[in-house]
Amino acid sequence: MNSPGSLEKLPAALRNVSLLCMALAALVGFFSMSELLGLAHVAEPSPTAGRLPSPFGSEAFQRGYEAQLSALEAMRVARALTLVSLGLACALNLVSASRLIWPRGWRLSQTAPALPREGMRKLIVASSVAVALLRTLDGAQLAVVARRVGAAMGRSASSLPAFESASPAILEAKLRSWAVTIAVVQTAVVVGAFAFFSHYFRSQRVRGMLAALDQAR
Repeated sequence: MNSPGSLEKLPAALRNVSLLCMALAALVGFFSMSELLGLAHVAEPSPTAGRLPSPFGSEAFQRGYEAQLSALEAMRVARALTLVSLGLACALNLVSASRLIWPRGWRLSQTAPALPREGMRKLIVASSVAVALLRTLDGAQLAVVARRVGAAMGRSASSLPAFESASPAILEAKLRSWAVTIAVVQTAVVVGAFAFFSHYFRSQRVRGMLAALDQAR
């Protein structure tokens, strides 16, 4: 029987991937819930709006902030549903990955029943797919918001001395493209990571390792 004070003797590679899965699920879930809380107050004006420092000037920041509020207000219900679903999927992913490492729970009690690792593996695969799909939807919504924010800031930035020689249309197009690119890249990184987790834990090699551990318990 494995020692309760150890990580139940998972192979190092499998343990490290499981820990990485836990960390990323916790991070994505935290930001989703934080944004969900902020969404509840999206219609309330911020007392610092227009006064925060910005590389494009306070007026451009104010226009970008207003565009962000307008975009979020237009998709408020859909955005809330997406964030709630994403948070729940991340929570399931986090718990299943943790119980894969510690099948007896955080207390690691010798008398506590150990959950079958095969069941946790299946939950990781399913929840990773769910997170990837929901984060893709989340990223599409963020790209819409970023596009409007970038365009609004670009129109205002043309009034600043540093950009007075630039065409407002060119500034608007460049900032809009820049903002959307950042949103798309962030989405691709997270979705790619959870797609990898789903593929990794679905592999025959991982199935064999976990089956051997379950039989040895």
